[in-house]
Amino acid sequence: MMTNSGLLLVDKQSGCTSHDVVAQARKVLQTREVGHAGTLDPLASGLMVLLIGQATRLSDYLMEGEKSYEVHFKLGVQTDTLDAEGEVTAVKDTSGLVEAATLAVMHALSGEFEWDIPMYSAKKVQGKKLYEYARQDQVLAERPKKRMDFVVVDCGLHSRDSGWAILRCSKGSFIRSWVDELGKSLGVGGHVTVLRRLSSGHHSVKQAVKQSEFFNLGNALWNQLIRLDQSLPHCPSLNIHGRESHAVLCGRLSFDLKSRLFPILDPERAPLLMIKDFDSQNLLALVGCSRDKGIHIRRVFPSSTLTTS
Repeated sequence: MMTNSGLLLVDKQSGCTSHDVVAQARKVLQTREVGHAGTLDPLASGLMVLLIGQATRLSDYLMEGEKSYEVHFKLGVQTDTLDAEGEVTAVKDTSGLVEAATLAVMHALSGEFEWDIPMYSAKKVQGKKLYEYARQDQVLAERPKKRMDFVVVDCGLHSRDSGWAILRCSKGSFIRSWVDELGKSLGVGGHVTVLRRLSSGHHSVKQAVKQSEFFNLGNALWNQLIRLDQSLPHCPSLNIHGRESHAVLCGRLSFDLKSRLFPILDPERAPLLMIKDFDSQNLLALVGCSRDKGIHIRRVFPSSTLTTS
């Protein structure tokens, strides 16, 4: 059995774009129905979550999760892109840096911050991406800011002016901003030299297929897909069958089914639930719970699997 919908966890290579990864998956799987839950810069390697078939309907829910990264950096050298791919804009003396003080500043950059969004990013301002302004040397009257949450899991130094950190962060946080703020706090600037995504939500790069193996696997790449019903392991689930399954696939929740969902769903604690078919365990729908809408269907998955010989 193969699934025509699901998640494909990929260990992306450094040096290519997220679009390149999607294009390669489309070519190997011979389907146009491939998306992804979160881009990675060309410099970055690590976990990309590809969405195959109806898994594209899960994009919003997969992107909401916390992410973790391993980042390496160089202090004393600033670049326009805040990473090693940019042009050097400033060089400062790092001879006064002290290891203990540097580590203390790194640990202090745990928490919630409101920082400038990097100019070399895809964030749009007045319908135009920030990197487009940057490439045209256009200066914005006011840089957009964003709330970013970071947890420094571990960190260390390679030398006086270079080091590494393992970071957990909220959706939309920029690791380049964290390194930039580290450099500013130390008074010498800095930039990212290596970046690797370790996890996204409940999915880890340890589970991923290496991008370099795509073409060797060929059609067997289908066998690496994570089923839709296993794509959100943190969500509670409920099995139904018969007429209830048909009604859910038509976008309806019976009074009886809502009464069974009521004790499980909660707007704060458990706002999302997966409804599965009792016999096949196929994902039929995602049901949400909010204070304004109550219990309601958010997504329906009418045909999530097929059997092939």
